[in-house]
Amino acid sequence: MQILFVDDSGDTSIKENGDGQYFVLGGVIVPEYQWHRVRDEVAAIKKSKNIEGEIKWRYFSPENRDPENPMKDLPPEERNEIRTKIFSIIKSTKSLRIISYVCSIGELKKKNPELEFDDVYRETYKPITERFQYFLQDMTREIGRKENGIIVCDHRGPTDDRRLRELHASLLGSNASCVSRYDNLIEGLFIAPSHHGVGIQLADMVAGAVMRNFRSKDDRWMNDLLPSFRKSASGQIEGYGLVYVPKIQSKK
Repeated sequence: MQILFVDDSGDTSIKENGDGQYFVLGGVIVPEYQWHRVRDEVAAIKKSKNIEGEIKWRYFSPENRDPENPMKDLPPEERNEIRTKIFSIIKSTKSLRIISYVCSIGELKKKNPELEFDDVYRETYKPITERFQYFLQDMTREIGRKENGIIVCDHRGPTDDRRLRELHASLLGSNASCVSRYDNLIEGLFIAPSHHGVGIQLADMVAGAVMRNFRSKDDRWMNDLLPSFRKSASGQIEGYGLVYVPKIQSKK
């Protein structure tokens, strides 16, 4: 069984033309037999630094003094050390894979002037679920038996959660030629608060690193994670583990 944890980063309100705005879905695929080890390694890092609370990308900013930030009293170099160790857990676990979707809101708005945020989320959620299905299909061929998976997303609010569940159900039940068959997905969508889920916290970190690459043109953290992105047989990341919605100029 494979578990895809998903979280987002970026703009949820759309400017008049959407220029310079991005929305990212970050996904981390964790085999169920690796989940306890990954959880324990994250817990060990937090314990070594006396961190109580969840790990979130925005908490690593030196300017973030949010009372809920468990690292608010740590200097920048120590925060970066923790971030490096968190990413090392992902990279050192060879069976973990990253899938991330970058939406250029400005480019999408050119195609749909009446664009709303629900449209943005739909345009990124559909392909991330499809690539997860493709990943499961690849594994099925590789291991010689059917490999199934489930998707776990961060809780966003009652209304947003309901809409996302409806979107998920519509994709799995669709017979349209433009929608993948989700033969390897089990049950509906699972939604959990990020502070209760290490997997979602890792997905948040991935989404933050990818967003930083596009919004701030700082590729340090995304480059650090590149070895863990899903790739084609020839090693290509774009279109497999890193996808642009709509297709935009490559940043990597």
